[in-house]
Amino acid sequence: MVDDNVSAALDYALSYAARGWAVVPLHDVADGRCSCGNPTNDPDHDRKQGGKHPRFAMWQANPLRDPTAIRGVWSTYPHANVGIATGAPSRFWVLDVDPDNGGIESLIELIGMHGGMGPFETYSVVTGSGGDHYYFAMPDDFEPTNRRGALPRGLDVRGTGGQVVAPPSRSGKGPYRVADASDIMPAPGWLLELIRPPVWDAPAGVQAAGLLPAGAVGQRGPAYAAAAARSLGAELHAAQEGTRNETAFRVACRLIELSNAPWADMSAGQAYMFYVAGAQGADGNGVHGFSQAEADAVWAHAARQVGDGAAVLPASELAGEALPFVGDSTVAPTSLRLAAGRAGADPFVDPGPAPLPVRSPGAIGASSVTSQVRGVTSGVTTSVTDPVMALLDQMMTAEQLRALPRPAPLVAGLLNTDSTAWLIGKSGSYKSFVALDLAARVGRGEPWQGRAVRQGLVVYLVAEGAAGMQLRTDAFERAYGPLKDVLFLPRPVQARGPEWTVLVEACRRLAPALIVLDTQARISLGLDENSNTDMGMYVEAIDMLRRATGACVLSVHHIGRSGSDARGASALDAAQDTELRCHRIARLAFELHVDKQKDQDQAGVMRLALRPVPGEVDPLTGADRSSLVLDVGTGLVPGELDGVSRREARARALYALMRDVFGVGDGGTRADIGTLFRSLPLLADLNPDAKRKAWSLAWGHLVNLGLVARMNSQERFKIIVVPDQSAAGALTPNCSIDPPDGWRLWRPDTEVQL
Repeated sequence: MVDDNVSAALDYALSYAARGWAVVPLHDVADGRCSCGNPTNDPDHDRKQGGKHPRFAMWQANPLRDPTAIRGVWSTYPHANVGIATGAPSRFWVLDVDPDNGGIESLIELIGMHGGMGPFETYSVVTGSGGDHYYFAMPDDFEPTNRRGALPRGLDVRGTGGQVVAPPSRSGKGPYRVADASDIMPAPGWLLELIRPPVWDAPAGVQAAGLLPAGAVGQRGPAYAAAAARSLGAELHAAQEGTRNETAFRVACRLIELSNAPWADMSAGQAYMFYVAGAQGADGNGVHGFSQAEADAVWAHAARQVGDGAAVLPASELAGEALPFVGDSTVAPTSLRLAAGRAGADPFVDPGPAPLPVRSPGAIGASSVTSQVRGVTSGVTTSVTDPVMALLDQMMTAEQLRALPRPAPLVAGLLNTDSTAWLIGKSGSYKSFVALDLAARVGRGEPWQGRAVRQGLVVYLVAEGAAGMQLRTDAFERAYGPLKDVLFLPRPVQARGPEWTVLVEACRRLAPALIVLDTQARISLGLDENSNTDMGMYVEAIDMLRRATGACVLSVHHIGRSGSDARGASALDAAQDTELRCHRIARLAFELHVDKQKDQDQAGVMRLALRPVPGEVDPLTGADRSSLVLDVGTGLVPGELDGVSRREARARALYALMRDVFGVGDGGTRADIGTLFRSLPLLADLNPDAKRKAWSLAWGHLVNLGLVARMNSQERFKIIVVPDQSAAGALTPNCSIDPPDGWRLWRPDTEVQL
């Protein structure tokens, strides 16, 4: 048996639908907790947002009107709160008065300024926080959205693309109840003027940029695009101080989406002209101090964010009278991509199969049926998109897939922009040194280990060992010069904590090319790394960063004490575009393996080394502030050994190894050098005995040529670097270069000669 509260919610939902309003099922609150489970772990969510947000992601595309569908939803979710889609779907908009942010005081001041005597005489609701929702009929000359316009603090608008909580719902702050059951009336003229979209005509040269005027059906797409561009330019032109960057980014994204849409017949240059015109005042100068340089930077950020994403043409534009363009409407429209993608198809002609019935919002109290066929509507001015159509709209032909942008390299052959990557290794495998060096080279725009690099800003989250990072950055700058365009955040921001969304927004504004999260374990506290569910949450968190910035998001992570996979659940493996693995093979020497490179050939194993960089002694503690840096140009260049004999190639490989790995500091022992030499890919096809023989012969050859020096009184060795050693030719004897101080040539009689 259904309890009274559940029955009341269903009854209200059915009564709203009977009035022609579009119903939205919402989450509910029980025992102070929102039924969504608060996946972001926001400590304020249950109180501030609990029971106020929709249960279904497709609510804008498919609000409920049919009584059978409404009964079906509430039989499945009997305690669901009731929401109403505002704006075009229900033909009313709502003024939201928020008492927690001074809304009541702001409204009283406005009413006094404009000669009013008291509250509005229209349908109204008291909200859970003690505020008010005033319902107003849609004006004839524009369509309110969620843009608050010039309203003061504490007053907001819910129009097309928005929804409001309706009685008898109860949020985390309290119940909703009808305060005034009067009919919905028009809003006062002064209130409409405060929320009216700005009117602005682009300069004549911009309007004459080749955009078609409104006219025949076949021109409706370009006509809509032209109106959209003018409206977006007006919105940017009217942007107030403190909002221009946010407005400019939203406008730029929408214009770029329009230029990407085949139906709009608008080039990127034309879209940019409207953007620049909107950003400038009548005298050609930046409006509100918004300079050309700032405008261009925002446009570039928007272009990276949008990529080839295209705007879709609203179903209302396919036939009948065109509705006024609304710049930030989020009602999901129906695209023409499916019809236009077929050979010979005219996107403005009904392609033919049986119509799919959907409900039209119509006027208040009306209930009519319209026909929608693969995105083409006939005989009506508005329609509601079926979620099936929304899914079909995302399907692509092979040709459309080929038109998608290719991965843009960040570090050639290693990392791409707009990707998720992992750098893994056991503790002490030097992975953080690799991460820092990658960050430094991207920021400086210089090659990394011989690989081309795309310069860009780097955000480095130092979640583990901030003091050690200070030593490493100091060492890098002493060795290679100043770090440029690298920003460090020296504390862990938790991936499932409330501050993560703040980090995402901060990174979105910075638009970095690379984001380093060092380490995963320190920013995922509370998540079980052996749980696919929890690791799926971590993957979604870092993907938020990727989507917001278009950056490569690089997680530094550990592997288990045995094995070579990233520690934890397999969900990480599936999410990776790239996985790099550090494997320590000797003191200050390691290999970098590319274990995964999605949709690309995997790069070969790279042999890398670190070198000490002396530092100052801390005057307060007496601690040594020396550290290590990744050496440059370590290992053999591909093709370096082509055309030489096998024995000469092995001696040459040993020479390069000793030069690059043991050429600084106090060199290496014969055991270290031999172990590293026998691990070279050059000897991979030899058995252990053959590898030992190859090592002995190569070592003896270098000694015989006078290229090996030994530290006095110690069994440590290094190579004597001869500048004229050719890349592919034979090694030549050392005839004139003296060993460094404290070293002597090594020529024992027992060495094997080549």
